[in-house]
Amino acid sequence: IPLGEFDTSMMVAPGAGTALTYEHESVQARWRVVSSDYLAALGVPLLRGRAFAAGNEPSRSMILSEGLAKRLFPNGDAVGQTVRLGNGQVRNIVGIAGDVRQVGLDEEPTPTMYMPTTWIVTPTMTLLVRAEGDPSALVAPVRAAAEKLSPDYPLFDVRTMGNVIATSVAEPRVQSLVLLAFAGASLLLAAFGVAGVMAYLVARRAPELAVRMALGASPRQLVGHVLGRGSALCLAGIVAGSVLLYALTQAWGGLAPDASIPAMVALGGALLLGVGTLASWLPARRVARISPNLALREA
Repeated sequence: IPLGEFDTSMMVAPGAGTALTYEHESVQARWRVVSSDYLAALGVPLLRGRAFAAGNEPSRSMILSEGLAKRLFPNGDAVGQTVRLGNGQVRNIVGIAGDVRQVGLDEEPTPTMYMPTTWIVTPTMTLLVRAEGDPSALVAPVRAAAEKLSPDYPLFDVRTMGNVIATSVAEPRVQSLVLLAFAGASLLLAAFGVAGVMAYLVARRAPELAVRMALGASPRQLVGHVLGRGSALCLAGIVAGSVLLYALTQAWGGLAPDASIPAMVALGGALLLGVGTLASWLPARRVARISPNLALREA
């Protein structure tokens, strides 16, 4: 099944001939042994040609994924053409199916070959059942039917495609949550740092701010002045972090996709600037309550 743990691949090239080696111009493609309704059960579109016939499909027939067909036959329709596999077997292409992400949702669609069950059947094949409504309601009747047909090969590891998809994204999801937790902790530390620095600066500059107020500056002007200093501090950190991020991506290529770096910098910078401004607002509120006489007397 797509996104399954078990996977096989082999080399394939257009035309007939001897067994393939790595010296030939070939494509490494995954292969699936499927029945006539496999594509329909998974909702994979049949773009050209036909699906496998039920029960009497010639064993040499093959269906290619669209991406694989374009790579093997870039100048024409692949339906009706022949290909040879890595072991030298020759196959006749009867249909072209839509591309499927066989490995992972974050991977590009995989070049895939579909073979009929008249070629080979193994005891470890997967039974796919397309259901309307709750698929779990069909588990018992399908299991009973399978045991009646073949009691020596019972069904096991019954899952829905939703479960399969959830399992395939479980690891990156956990990694994202861990990174999100570290990012949140870093943002919280940055907020406390900015608030602490601004509180210290406000305390040190209390006499100066008192003089400004005595000379006619309004509390709103003083609060804006403090917020501006806090925002400048955050902007300096954003610039330094952006330069460091650029240096790291240049030193270790592939650390992050080039297209995502501007979005990362923009999102991170806006978030840090907003948190830094909010952290500066608490010390800035103290400025509005400064008594000029008391501040000058304590100085």
